[in-house]
Order: sequence, then C-alpha cells, then structure tokens
Amino acid sequence: QMLRVARPVSRVWLRSLRPAQLTLRHGYAAGGGSGGGSGGGVSGGGGGGLDGGGFTDIRSDMWLSARMPAWLVPYGELARWDRPIGTWLLLWPCLWSIALAAPAGTPPDPLLCSLFAAGAVAMRGAGCTVNDLWDRDFDRRVERTRHRPLARGALQPSQAIGFLGAQLSVALGVLLALPLPAVAA
Repeated sequence: QMLRVARPVSRVWLRSLRPAQLTLRHGYAAGGGSGGGSGGGVSGGGGGGLDGGGFTDIRSDMWLSARMPAWLVPYGELARWDRPIGTWLLLWPCLWSIALAAPAGTPPDPLLCSLFAAGAVAMRGAGCTVNDLWDRDFDRRVERTRHRPLARGALQPSQAIGFLGAQLSVALGVLLALPLPAVAA
C-alpha cells in the first residue's frame, strides 16, 4: 500500500479542526496515520504529481535525462543534481565569507570560489546519497519517493555506496587543495 505524505501538520492544530476542514490542498486528507516527531499527516488520496502520474518529487522531463548518458542519470537523480537548492544553501555562505575575507577593493579568489563550489556539489550529493541509502526501504512505500533510484531499483546499494565514496573523494580532494591555514584551523 502506498502512503501519501501531506504537508507536516501539528497534531494539536489537527485535533482542533472539524472533519469538514481536514481536506488540504491537492486532495490530501490530513488525518490518516502518523508521520513522526512533528506529526505529519499521512494518508491515501488523489492528487496530480509533477510527472502526471501520481505525486512524486522526480520529474519525468528533467534536464538530466536530456543531457547525460542514460547510465549516469540514476546517479544524478541520487545526488539531486536536478534540484540545486541544497547546493546553493551550502555554497552561498561560503562565497559570501570568501568575498568578505578578500582584501578591500579586490574580487574574491576565483580558484577558492571554484573549490568551494565543487565541495558544495560533492557534499550535498553525498548527503542525499546517504539519505537514500538509509531510507530506501521506506521510500519504496511512500508515493512521493518511490521513484528515487534506490527505491525503484535503478541502482543497487553497492553502486550507491561506490558513488558515495567517489563524492567523498572529490570532497577530500577539495579539502586538500585548500590553503594549509584553512585546513589546519
């Protein structure tokens, strides 16, 4: 049975509603099941997804499949290369601090900015890979995540672990390429 995860909802707020108010946007019912610590609503129900066939977080028309070899697409999906917001959230504070540390009137060091950009992509992808490895059995049962590469069987856990090792190796290479005072501090 597929679980449909709705927006996280406080249980206290949920109990205060009348039954007629329990239908949220996109046809999700907020009342069925429990979703963990913050009390997310989980239930069945309708709703269109991004790919037109159910509610999923992986688009069928993503740029990865158009620009990458077919064998590499599941790895890109695993690292969430098609959704850059996590990388930006890691990268912007780094770029801002590099710009603040630059001598007055000079632009930030492009090599340092490039290293931090590569590190942000590698570490964000590694975090997504670890998350999917841990949650692969659960992801198969949640409709929003059942199309992720490990959940759908496009990649084996051993392949994901190898990819994780490659991403962490890139991140280590970035760390070792930084100036010694930055690494030793």
